[in-house]
Amino acid sequence: MDDLSLKHYGNQIGECAITIGVFDGVHLGHSFLINQLIQQAQLLNLKHGVITFEPHPIKIINPKADFSYIQKIEEKVQELSNIGVDFISILQFDRQISEMTGHQFFKKLKEHIDFKLLLVGEDFKLGKNREAGIQVIEEISKELNFKMQTIPLQNDDAFIAVSSTKIRKFLKDGNIVLANNNLGRLFSITDIVKQGDQRGRQLGFPTINFDLTNDYIIPKKGVYATFTKIDDKKYKSITNIGIRPTFGKTDVLAETHVFDYNGDAYSSAVTIFFVDFIRNEVHFNNESELMNQINQDIIIAKKILS
Repeated sequence: MDDLSLKHYGNQIGECAITIGVFDGVHLGHSFLINQLIQQAQLLNLKHGVITFEPHPIKIINPKADFSYIQKIEEKVQELSNIGVDFISILQFDRQISEMTGHQFFKKLKEHIDFKLLLVGEDFKLGKNREAGIQVIEEISKELNFKMQTIPLQNDDAFIAVSSTKIRKFLKDGNIVLANNNLGRLFSITDIVKQGDQRGRQLGFPTINFDLTNDYIIPKKGVYATFTKIDDKKYKSITNIGIRPTFGKTDVLAETHVFDYNGDAYSSAVTIFFVDFIRNEVHFNNESELMNQINQDIIIAKKILS
């Protein structure tokens, strides 16, 4: 059996406590679990870290599945770092790992990381066909010399319904406030600004544009009140997610009009933070109708963002 391929971020030194998961979105439930890990590790005087997977296992196990990431791997690493773990280890998930039993996986992982404590949720499962649940892992832990602790599923409103799957649905439905509440922060998209066809500038509403792909979740088409971070400064803005039907376009873009900003940001990394949904995408009969609606959208966005 081949070795595991791991990429480490942070300070992984010696004995440690870990948790394992995909953590796509790094939502409130993930944050709760990881904060519990940090507390337990500190009590035991251990380093603490997160083991996560890239790509998402579903991409290997069921590549035809309708699946989109909430965030890019770099964004996930940043959010996990923000929680305060000592290290993050990204495991390259492949067909070989998908065929491992829980015992085979933990034995291989032990060769790389000297973990003395594994902390997971009580519904955690791992291994081929998810065969290694909590009871199986407890037996494995005795053989491989690590302790296991489980965190009960939360029974309060803050955590009971939180899941990456539900957050994806909220975003696709335009329920951005619910998505943000479950994430514990504003949903965001970071990308390199591309040069568009200058249509917005010609109309008096210059925009910065991102191409969007189905690899990452695309929020419901329409107009949003947003904040835009350019060169470490945050501006109020509106963002249209859509295909620009008024101009007969078909490619999906994020077009953001940034208030009180006169630059172009071309080729710069920019982050759009989504605050609230304003309206659905609409086909207008002419440019005048579109311009009137954009003015109304800006008024609404400024009220939301004030």
